Amino acid sequence: MENEEKKTTEETPEKEEETKEERKDPEVVVSAQQAAERLKEENEKMEKHIRELKELKAFETLGGKSEGAPQEEKKEEETPSDYAKRVLSGNFNK
Repeated sequence: MENEEKKTTEETPEKEEETKEERKDPEVVVSAQQAAERLKEENEKMEKHIRELKELKAFETLGGKSEGAPQEEKKEEETPSDYAKRVLSGNFNK
């Protein structure tokens, strides 16, 4: 068991050195930073588009332009002659 513990402690410093060397590579760091910046920009664009789509959907819903919106009935104006005929015939309630 003691031999196994020594092996693991011996391997650990080597692995730590390798990871430190990998972290120091400037090209990898710069590349990762650029990728992170591009992802951030794209996420912001997507969030902007999502907000715009939500606004459009709300406008369509509230503006009566959605597919299931009730249609307004057009009311016909009663001309004076029609009114006179209706009243003279005794039909006061329309």
